[in-house]
Amino acid sequence: MNIRNLLKKYLSKRSDKEISNEDIDALADMIRNNRSQMSDWDKMFGILCYNIWHNSSQDFQRSHDIQDIEIPFLCAIGVFQNLNNMEFTKKFEYTILAKLAPKNVQNSKEELIKQLPSIKQTLQRITTSNNIELIKPFTTVFAQGFLTDFKKNYSGDNPLDYFQKGIEVLYLFINEIREADKSFFKELSDYGEYETDIDLIIEDLNAAI
Repeated sequence: MNIRNLLKKYLSKRSDKEISNEDIDALADMIRNNRSQMSDWDKMFGILCYNIWHNSSQDFQRSHDIQDIEIPFLCAIGVFQNLNNMEFTKKFEYTILAKLAPKNVQNSKEELIKQLPSIKQTLQRITTSNNIELIKPFTTVFAQGFLTDFKKNYSGDNPLDYFQKGIEVLYLFINEIREADKSFFKELSDYGEYETDIDLIIEDLNAAI
């Protein structure tokens, strides 16, 4: 019995079965085996996805409106901007992990890099007429563009799949901006009212290592 079937057996709403010790042991073995087969990229994003989503997805969980996933994306950007100051990078170093990125994630990042000049022009028009932090319209532009990309180039229709693939792309994109355009990178570091959420996520991530 695989993990999916074992969980289905006991987590069905109609099930009143007690899980046996044998099945507990089998599930633990399966999880250990699956973990040993995971790449460092998958391990890292399992940790990142859980902690960022857990601390920033409350609006989406209330509304189930995919636009509310912009808040977790914004928090992810804040985390990625602070990776160099985190214990997290001692275990997951960017220069090593970036080489493990799936091809479709690399392709999405490359498309964003090509679009960066036009993204900046759009952001300049928005921020000139509105007194808001740059990261907010930046996140909106990313989320809307990536939703189209996700539907076209990725499998799955679960909002969590969209979120996880989105932060995988952002991980590469934000780090490339860090190297290529330091002034723009710095402009994105004003998180407004989300700074406390980002600090909490960073604290949890450091505790997870």
